[in-house]
Amino acid sequence: MVVIIIIVIAVLLFLIYKRTGKKSMENTYDNITLAKQVLLKDTSATDKWNTMQTAENEAFLAQTMHIAKTELVEEGHTDLLFDLATDYFLGNGCEPDPKEAQRLDFLAAKQNDTNAILRTARLYSLTDEHDDIYPPNDEESIKWYTKGAELGSVQCQAELGEMYMYSSIQNRALALKYSEQAAENDNLKAMENIIELCKYSRENIDKAVYWCQKAIERGSERALILKADIDLFQSKLLNEK
Repeated sequence: MVVIIIIVIAVLLFLIYKRTGKKSMENTYDNITLAKQVLLKDTSATDKWNTMQTAENEAFLAQTMHIAKTELVEEGHTDLLFDLATDYFLGNGCEPDPKEAQRLDFLAAKQNDTNAILRTARLYSLTDEHDDIYPPNDEESIKWYTKGAELGSVQCQAELGEMYMYSSIQNRALALKYSEQAAENDNLKAMENIIELCKYSRENIDKAVYWCQKAIERGSERALILKADIDLFQSKLLNEK
């Protein structure tokens, strides 16, 4: 009799486990489907997803979103390559994997994703914990910055100008060229760099004055400091006449 009771209990426990396990799998599948709809810009899905976000299930939702990105990329949604690479860089919903992040960034860059291009260029220009994957290399960094600049990335243009100002591959003419491209698109740092490049140049002092005024209007404290250099140089030119 005791044996029969034990068997009955074991069967009941198995059925309960099987039922709840199946329900859990269904819920996970439903959540992944919902996450994919969010990534595909479904407004109603986004509203539902937002109601699910709490501090308690943040890690679970991050993992769900990561799985959804992976599946969509495998289905051909290459516009999500950069976001998936970011997951692997930061460990969002997965274990950090810089090498996988780099592989995905390169794939995104080949699709002319300027965010992936910018990140790759930056990593080659920096010294950090990813040196084994992105060894500091100014030439490689400039190559990626140039690609992004030619695709119209204002941030790539601005940072490329800085690379030509301060890296081991300096070129003032190219520094000015790319800084002007970025400044024309309202990049404040590029404006400040133009002032730095032109403040002591007889040929380009007018550019320094112009961009200094623009930068000051944008609230640049650096431009206010550089204005004193411009004024001093202009006085020197006047005295020479």
